Amino acid sequence: MKPPNVRSVGLLAHVDAGKTTVTEQILFRTKTIRRLGRVDDGTAQTDFLPIERQRGISVQAAPIAVEWKDTTIHLIDTPGHMDFAAEVERSLQVLDGAVLVVSAVEGIQAHTDTLWHAVDTLDLPRLIFINKIDRAGADVDACLREIKERWHTTVLPTHAVGGLETGSLTLTPRWQPHQLDALMEFLADFDDDVLEAFLNETKLPYHQLETILRNQVERHLVVPVLAGCALQGVGIPELLDAICRFVTPAAHNSDDKLSALIYQVRHDPRRGRLSHARVFSGTIASRDVLHNVTQDASASVTQIERLQSGGWKESASAAAGDMVILQGLRDAHVGDVLGSTAHVPRPYSLAIPLLSVQVHPAANEDFLLLARALQELDAEDPRLTFTWHKDSQELVLSIMGPMQLEILRSVLESRFQLQVDFGTPSIIYRETPVQEGIGRVRYTMPKPCWACLDFAIKPLSQGSGFVYESQVNFDTLPRRYQRQTEAAVPKALEQGLLGWEVTDLKVTLIDAEYHIEHTHSPDFTVAPPMAIMDGLSRAGTRLLEPRQFFHIKAPTDVSGRVLHDLAQRRAEFENPTVKGDTVHIEGAIPAEEALEYPMELAAKYGGQASMNTRFAGYFPAPTSLQVSRKRRGVNPLDRAKYILAARSALET
Repeated sequence: MKPPNVRSVGLLAHVDAGKTTVTEQILFRTKTIRRLGRVDDGTAQTDFLPIERQRGISVQAAPIAVEWKDTTIHLIDTPGHMDFAAEVERSLQVLDGAVLVVSAVEGIQAHTDTLWHAVDTLDLPRLIFINKIDRAGADVDACLREIKERWHTTVLPTHAVGGLETGSLTLTPRWQPHQLDALMEFLADFDDDVLEAFLNETKLPYHQLETILRNQVERHLVVPVLAGCALQGVGIPELLDAICRFVTPAAHNSDDKLSALIYQVRHDPRRGRLSHARVFSGTIASRDVLHNVTQDASASVTQIERLQSGGWKESASAAAGDMVILQGLRDAHVGDVLGSTAHVPRPYSLAIPLLSVQVHPAANEDFLLLARALQELDAEDPRLTFTWHKDSQELVLSIMGPMQLEILRSVLESRFQLQVDFGTPSIIYRETPVQEGIGRVRYTMPKPCWACLDFAIKPLSQGSGFVYESQVNFDTLPRRYQRQTEAAVPKALEQGLLGWEVTDLKVTLIDAEYHIEHTHSPDFTVAPPMAIMDGLSRAGTRLLEPRQFFHIKAPTDVSGRVLHDLAQRRAEFENPTVKGDTVHIEGAIPAEEALEYPMELAAKYGGQASMNTRFAGYFPAPTSLQVSRKRRGVNPLDRAKYILAARSALET
């Protein structure tokens, strides 16, 4: 059932590097399509949403299968715009390897840098394709130097580029059997046996050197770099050969227990919810009842489609290595694991939403319809982080950037026939405890109720997130009440003293008490927020602001003004480095200050200066910056009013 030689490879790039054109040429060269489409014309095969065709950008990750020689390649064309990083993030988990597309004109850009770090963290084999080598300002050698210096890696240029002056581009292989000495000299830096043979002027067989080279690529010590012009199709066959040569397929075993990951959920007007999954081990057959490990629930598969050359085709079953669409899993969400987690790669967070925005229906009577539509979209894109505040009738989204709002507006209109308005996006801050504190609650009045809790709150280092621990045994507080308490604490931390999510702390349950007669089921859901807020009020909290790493390229004659701009924006940066007539500045800047600055920088200096950014984390804000958020619901510190609200007894 499974193709004998299959690889799942992602195409990753910064927007406008030409990644979708590379995909289109791969489809054409492998005879998957008969006619080339163009991004600019809205005819690219992997841009299938109306908004993608209109704007000429990729919004969703699009898987497609091609055959090249004796290999089946599952190719995933991913969005290049940072606002849709969540699509890339989900795709990374199902890849055997990645191709990073870099423009020969712009070099390494903001999102390319982020993608490299993601691929590196996940230990994925990777290739680099330097595209647009025919364009004015293209410099392949400069790109190679930047890759080596920026990413601290050893590059292996696979071909020599010729014909740039005449426009008749040629690619000549560098590492062939007749070039044994050059290959041995290159590999001598990585392998002691090759070094010894090279020093003794002993020739090693080419197949042995090839095996050593593939091993170095698999261990990420060497990165093959190809070059070409996707628009002309130059370098595409060589790229396909390199994928087959250097990307090792994962070890699939159909005899093992099922282990599969849902990496995409899509809605079809006729068929309903479609779950895109990769099978890492085991098999799936139509009508199988699959256990969803993430939700601890089961559902029956009503139909299976397998990704094959030519598209998705209905199949009675699927095996390890297959990319599939499953029907029947009505409650499935992105990130759900089916069967077992044993062979599913760990998730990777490529970026987090830094902006919050309210959304309103154009017609008030459409409020409930809009809420339900957003709930459906939230299942397909967990990074949307949709929140429905029923008490204040607010619909709030967490987003990556303004482009995401434009796409969301289009989807709501075309799919749900809803017209919407968005508020002004604002930065999402966080808060963290200043010092240790004890939070207590004695929820014993008004009867019937009884829940007593003591929490120890301890600040943790930056980036630690939230840690929970219970030191109370089940004899003191039964398991069911402990579970309720543990589930209630994260919800209580969604709003701290300043109204922001509280992070980088450990909460430990150190004492508890219940009453055999007076305790009722909701008590250990109502009580924890009062204890948590009591503890935070004793420990105090401070504001955390999101920051971005940045890299600026600018002419040397404007560097002084750029540095002044950065200082005014509270940026922290290293000493600038000068290369020729260009200055390079790297550092970190508050996200609030970085929202408009890249466009301002380009406009102020006639497009000669550019700024790339990527998320750096949350850091303590200066004490002069105090940003609070209006609390939703009743503050648990207002004990009497909070209890009435929790019991649905508060008069409105």
